[in-house]
Amino acid sequence: MKRRIFKIFSLLLVLVLIVGCTSSKVFDEGDFKITLTDDFEKGTLDSVTYYYESPTAGVTVLKETIESLKAIDITSDSSVEDYIKLVIEANEKSGDYKLKNNYAYFDYEASVEGTDFYYIAVTYKAKDAFWLVNFMCTKDQKSMFEKQFFEWADSVEV
Repeated sequence: MKRRIFKIFSLLLVLVLIVGCTSSKVFDEGDFKITLTDDFEKGTLDSVTYYYESPTAGVTVLKETIESLKAIDITSDSSVEDYIKLVIEANEKSGDYKLKNNYAYFDYEASVEGTDFYYIAVTYKAKDAFWLVNFMCTKDQKSMFEKQFFEWADSVEV
């Protein structure tokens, strides 16, 4: 019996150590700041302003200045809701957006090169720009990441 208890205790200790090893990592770009887990690295992707990747998830960040959006009637008086409506329409996504804290968001799924992905697209308004942040993982990992995506979204500063 003592041996069995020792094995269970040892297994629990290993699990605590594995789960507890993930700590946070702040990416501060000056005009954009986000806190992710320490398994993320900054990468490059030509179509976005910032890109962060881990072995299991990714984050893309796009900054669109208010000046560049004036041609499509987005101005400094526009709200984060105005901007997310434009994002949904421009990307031909269906469904409604939701408001949370200081941002608006919607989720969607898409296939890329035969792999199904789950995304949460989050929009923020700054003084001189609107920001679109996409959190992504494979569709089969949705339940594992959905809550985490919102924690990361809550950490964003623009």
